[in-house]
Amino acid sequence: MKIRQLLDIQKIVEGRAIPCDIAEGINETTYYSKSKQQHIKIGDMHLHHLLRVFMNHDNLYDSFKKIIDIHNKSVEDGTYWEKNKKIVELAHSCRNSNK
Repeated sequence: MKIRQLLDIQKIVEGRAIPCDIAEGINETTYYSKSKQQHIKIGDMHLHHLLRVFMNHDNLYDSFKKIIDIHNKSVEDGTYWEKNKKIVELAHSCRNSNK
């Protein structure tokens, strides 16, 4: 099942809209498929292919882990909200525009 389809199901099951940054991101972000020799939108990838890409690319996994570690540290020391006010404001305005 493709990521786009899974998000549509999640939207129905949870009764909540998919955040606009995610909805836009899966349509705008692409991954180059060596086997197909073309760029594929993340939303058009099957979940197991996306997971395989993530798990098999050490640099991607290491970068993701570093981001999570930085995030967790900033939440613990209280600087998260201060550093991310603009992101939070954008997420809220995006969420409010979907209502």
